[in-house]
Amino acid sequence: MVLDKIQGPNDIKKLSPEELRELPEEIRSFLITHIAKTGGHLASNLGTVELTMALHLVCSLPEDKIIWDVGHQSYTHKILTGRKDQFDSLRQLDGLSGFPKREESSCDSFDTGHSSTSISAGLGMAWARELNHQHNHIFSVIGDGAMTGGMAYEAINNAAMLKKNFVIILNDNNMSIGANVGGTNQTDIGIEMNIKGTRISLSAFHHRTYNAYMASNVYTPFSYNYTPISSIEKALNGIKDNYLKELDEQGIAHPDKLPDYLNLLPENRIFTIDPKTGVITLHDATGMTTSYLPDHLDYNTRRFYQTNTRYINASPIDRYGLEWIVDFKQIKALNTSLRLDGNYYYYKSADETLFASMNNSNTKMTGTQEPYQYIGWYRGTNSAGAAVTSVANGAISKALNLNTTITTHIPKIRLIVALRLEATLYNYHKAISELDGAVR
Repeated sequence: MVLDKIQGPNDIKKLSPEELRELPEEIRSFLITHIAKTGGHLASNLGTVELTMALHLVCSLPEDKIIWDVGHQSYTHKILTGRKDQFDSLRQLDGLSGFPKREESSCDSFDTGHSSTSISAGLGMAWARELNHQHNHIFSVIGDGAMTGGMAYEAINNAAMLKKNFVIILNDNNMSIGANVGGTNQTDIGIEMNIKGTRISLSAFHHRTYNAYMASNVYTPFSYNYTPISSIEKALNGIKDNYLKELDEQGIAHPDKLPDYLNLLPENRIFTIDPKTGVITLHDATGMTTSYLPDHLDYNTRRFYQTNTRYINASPIDRYGLEWIVDFKQIKALNTSLRLDGNYYYYKSADETLFASMNNSNTKMTGTQEPYQYIGWYRGTNSAGAAVTSVANGAISKALNLNTTITTHIPKIRLIVALRLEATLYNYHKAISELDGAVR
C-alpha cells in the first residue's frame, strides 16, 4: 500500500505522481475502517483529504505551520505526519486526540477544537515570524462552520494590516454540524468586464437568514373512539323496532305481546371491542336477536393532542437580487463620465411557526358544531385557526431601480459636479398567508 510509505512528516513528497493519485482512496478507506471502530469525525475528514495532501506537498513541516479550524478536520494531517499506527486509540483514554495537539507532534502548531480561532492564531504566528526575521509559511485552514464565528471576521480585519506572507484557506463545504443557517448562509456570484473602455459589473446573490432562535410547541394529534351508554340503550331498543319492522315487511300483524327473548337480558349480552378502532359490538349469547342487532354500537370520536417544546430556528427569509453597474468611457473633451447602475430585488418571508394551542380540545366549530379538529394556529390566522384577509404571516417584495450619475470635472476652478437621478421603475409589495408553499 502507498499509505505504508508514509512514516513521518514530508514523506508524501517522496511519492510518485501515480502513487499520489492512489493515496486519497487509501486514506479514505483507512479513515472509514478505523473511525467505525473508535468513533470520531468522519465526513469532515473525508472532505479534506486532497486539501491536506496539497498542503503537505508545499509545506516543509514542522517549520511551516498549519492551523486547523475546526480541529476535527485534522485526521489526514495526523496520518501524513506519521501517526497512522496510533489510530486504533483515537479519542480513547491516553490515546490519539481527535484534535491537533502539540504534545503529540511538533507538526501540530496550535491546539484547536471549536472554533473560529485559526486566523487569529495564524496572524499572531505571522507577526512573531516577522519580528524574528524568519521566513517560514503560515496556513490557517478554516471551514466546516468555523467561518460563522465573529472572531474570524475580527482576525481577517486585522490580517489586512500585515501585508506579509500569510495564507488563509477557506474550506467552504456549506456545512457546520448540520446545514448552515444565519446571515452567512448565502451565495454570491459576479462578473466584471471591460469593453473598449466601458466597465461593466454584474452580480447576483441569494441570501437566506432566519428569524431569532425560538421555542416552538410541537403538537402531536391523536384521536380515539368511545361508546357512550346511550348507544347501548339505543341498540337494545332497536331490537324490538327491527322485529316489528320485519313483521311489517312480511305483512304480519303485530302481536298483542312481544316475545320475551326480545328483552335481551344482561346475562346474555356479550360485548367485543376492536383493538384497532375501539369500536364495540353487542352480541346475543342465545343468538335469537342477532339479526336485530346493529353491526356495531354508535360511537363518538374524541380528538386530542400531546404537546412538547423544541428549540428551532424560526422561519427563513429569502433574498434574491441582481445588481449591475455600467461605467461608460469618459468623454475627455468634456471631462465628463456617465454611470448607469441599478438593481432588482425579490424578498420573501413567511412565518410558519405554530405558536398557540386550543385550551379545550372538545370545542365545537362555529356554524357546523362539529368537534374542533385543529390543534393550534399559525401567525396570519385568527384564534379559531381560520385565515383572515387582514392578517398575514409574511410578505413578498419586488423592486426594480435604475439610477444615472453624470460627473463633470472643471479643472480651472477645481470643481467636480455630479448629478444623480434615481428612479424606481417597479415596486411591488404584497402580504401573504402561506403554509408549506400553499396559499391559505
